[in-house]
Amino acid sequence: MERQRLALAGGIVAAGLALLLLLYFIQGPAWDLVTHYLNAKGFMSQFFLSKAYAIQGSLTIQNGTTYIEIFRDALSPSIFMLLIPIFSNPILPYLILVYAMFAASILVMARQMRMDYLVSLALFISPYFIMLSLFINSEELLSVIFMLIALGLLYKKHPVAGLFIGLAGLGKETALIFLPMVVFLGGSRKVMAGLALFVAVTAPWLAFNAYFFGSPIASYVAAIDVNVLGNAPLSVPLIPFLGAIAYPIAILAFGLSILGAKRARAALSAFMRRDIARLLLVFLVLSVVASTAVSLRKGQFDQLRYGYLIAMAVCVIAAAILDKWSSDRGFVARIAMAAIAVAAASCLYYLLVTAPGTNSLAYNANNPGSVLSQAKAELASLGYANCRVVSNAWPYMIYEGVGAYAPYSFNSSVGSYPIVAFGNGYGVPLSSIINLDASKTAYSSNSFSILLPSKAMCVT
Repeated sequence: MERQRLALAGGIVAAGLALLLLLYFIQGPAWDLVTHYLNAKGFMSQFFLSKAYAIQGSLTIQNGTTYIEIFRDALSPSIFMLLIPIFSNPILPYLILVYAMFAASILVMARQMRMDYLVSLALFISPYFIMLSLFINSEELLSVIFMLIALGLLYKKHPVAGLFIGLAGLGKETALIFLPMVVFLGGSRKVMAGLALFVAVTAPWLAFNAYFFGSPIASYVAAIDVNVLGNAPLSVPLIPFLGAIAYPIAILAFGLSILGAKRARAALSAFMRRDIARLLLVFLVLSVVASTAVSLRKGQFDQLRYGYLIAMAVCVIAAAILDKWSSDRGFVARIAMAAIAVAAASCLYYLLVTAPGTNSLAYNANNPGSVLSQAKAELASLGYANCRVVSNAWPYMIYEGVGAYAPYSFNSSVGSYPIVAFGNGYGVPLSSIINLDASKTAYSSNSFSILLPSKAMCVT
C-alpha cells in the first residue's frame, strides 16, 4: 500500500514539474525571473562591488547591461549567484531547484504537523503556485517554502521557527508580518531564542543594504514604494483572492463530498478541537491582512498573485481538516488522483489553448529567432550594435545583451538613445516612452519598432 502512495506522490510532483517545464520551454523566462537573474549578475559585477554608481530614483542601479532593482528581495538573487558559476544560463536550473525545495518543504511541514503527506502534496502542487508563485516571479514561492517549515516548527514549539520566518521574509518581505507568531513557541526563553535567530538570518541583508544602498532598510522602503504606495485607484481584491483559494477549496470540497455529510462534520469538528486550529487560524488572519495591504492599488492579475499567502493558509487548513480520514487509503488516493488530473488538464489547456493564443514562442527570450533577437539584429543593421537604447521591455533586451534602459530613466543622455518599442502588449505601455512621438521611425514591423530621437547618438 505504501508503494502505491509513493507512486501517487511521485505522480503529483511529476505532473507539477511537467507544467513548469511546459511553461518555460514555450513561454521562456518570465519578466520578474529575468530581473532576479540580472540582479544576481549585477551584485557580482565589479561596477557594483566598487560602488561606482548612483542610485537612480532610489529604485535601480544601471550601467549598460549591469542592471539592479533595489526593491527586489534577497533570496532569489542569492540562489542565482550560486548557480551562475555552474550554468551558462541558470534560469531553468533555478526553477527546477526551487520547485524541488517546494516539494520538500511540503513533506517537512506534513511530517512536523503530523499530516498526511499525500493530501498535503495534492493541495499544494497546484497550477496556481506553479504558474503564479514560481514561474512568474518565484519570490512568493520562496517565501511559502520557508514559511511552511516555520509553521511546522511553531507547531512543535521549536525556536528555529524564528530563523525560517526570517528566511521567508528574505524570500518576500510580506512574510515579515508573521514574526509575532513566535509567541506560539511558548515560554519567554523560546520566544527570545526565536527572535534572536530571526535577527541573525536577517542581519546580513540589512548590512548589505546599508553598505551598498545607503540604508539598512533601503530595499524594504523601495519595495513599499513600488508594491504598496502609488496613485492607482483603490480596489478591494475580493474576487482575485477567491480565485487564489479556488483550488484548495475545490480539493477540500471534493474530499468532504467523498466522506459524506456525517464524516465531513466529524472532520471539521475534529480540526476545531485540535491545538493546531488556533495557530492556523491566526496564520490565515495575518495572511489576509498582509495580502490586502500589498494589493489595494494593484490590478486584478497582481491581486490574484498576491493572494499566495491566503492560498498557503487555506491549503494547510484543508490538509489539517482532511487528515482525520488519512488512514482511509482509498479516500487519500482519490484526492491524489484528482490533483494529478487537474495538473494534467492544466498542461493540455496551456498547450492547446493558451500558448497558441498568446504567440508565446515569438517572444520566448531563449528562442534564437524571437522578436527580441530580431530587434537586436535590426539595431546592428542600423549601425547601433552595442549601443545603449531605451525600451519598454528593457529587462528582456538586457537579457539579450543590449544595454537597455527603462522609459522612465530619462536624463539628458538617455533621451538621445535609440528607442526599441515593442507592441502587442509586450513590456510596459508604449505611452511610458517620453519622446516616442518626437522620434523618427527607422524600422517598423508588427512586433516592434526602432525610433531615433532628433539627436540620436550611440553610447557604449
